[in-house]
Amino acid sequence: MKRIISIAMRDFKSSVRDFIALYIMIAPFILAFIVAGFVPTTEEANVVILSDGSVEQPMIEALETYIDVEVMSRQAMEVRIKAIDDRIGLAQSSDGSYEIIKEGNEVAGPEELLNQLLIMEQSQRNNEVENKVKVLFSDIGVKISPVAMIGLVSIAIVALVLGGMVVSMNIIEEKESMTFSALNTTPLTRAEFIIGKSLVGSFIAVVQIVGSFYIFGFSGVNFLQVLFISIIGLSVVIIMGFVLGLVSPNQMAAMANMKVLFLPISITIVGAVLMPTSRHFLLWWSPFYWVYDGMTNIINETASWGGLLVDAVGVLVITALIYIIFRKKINSNLQST
Repeated sequence: MKRIISIAMRDFKSSVRDFIALYIMIAPFILAFIVAGFVPTTEEANVVILSDGSVEQPMIEALETYIDVEVMSRQAMEVRIKAIDDRIGLAQSSDGSYEIIKEGNEVAGPEELLNQLLIMEQSQRNNEVENKVKVLFSDIGVKISPVAMIGLVSIAIVALVLGGMVVSMNIIEEKESMTFSALNTTPLTRAEFIIGKSLVGSFIAVVQIVGSFYIFGFSGVNFLQVLFISIIGLSVVIIMGFVLGLVSPNQMAAMANMKVLFLPISITIVGAVLMPTSRHFLLWWSPFYWVYDGMTNIINETASWGGLLVDAVGVLVITALIYIIFRKKINSNLQST
């Protein structure tokens, strides 16, 4: 244990002195502050109301004087409400009452405007001074801003990748200082070396992820679950960090090679956001999908330990396959370096 801590402390001191590694430590926090600051201003300015066709035509025409109204089927309306914007729906029951349907995470403006327009129009139609129209509110159940959720999960995954980058940077530093040969003459075991080299990058990534949750205002989530899925996600990026550190001649080459990881990450996040849930099996090949799935459920406070274990198995199976593919390369480079 002392040898592992010694390696970790040496890597941490080296990272603090290195500008690139120091930048990696603070970059996710800067990005989190920027994204979190812009989340409230990313909503659409125009007000568009959806209707399932049950609302009588005179009311639709009256509403269209002030807002846009799109008429569609009830099923299509509910699917559209769940999309990443502030669309809300309007339905009318047989007794003449109105139902405002929303996802649950919309800004208050559109529903308040629609409510007032309904009251105003119905009252004018009946020549009533008092408002007697009945308006009901339905909530589909989502309470978190989709922009904030996607931004936070994206930053969390980036933090994991940067943790792997720290691992690769420290390995390159060992190569450049020619200390690998000296380490081979010490009682240090291969397992101790791998664990020691992984600690700093893992710790930095976990701190960045937890800090990002606080920056976005999600301090009430289950942080044991956050730590669990973060540590599981680190398994794959640490392996990639070792591979890149061992095969890259310098830090710039390692950074260029690490960019390859951002392609599957981008595909995973965009696919998970745009594709219907029934098609998410097409993303199961990516370990970052399972991290994304776990993180989104944690943020929405719908995560269970059973579901997170499924996500963990998905990550670990893919990680094991990656390790099998690169095992010989890792072992040969560790022995020859």
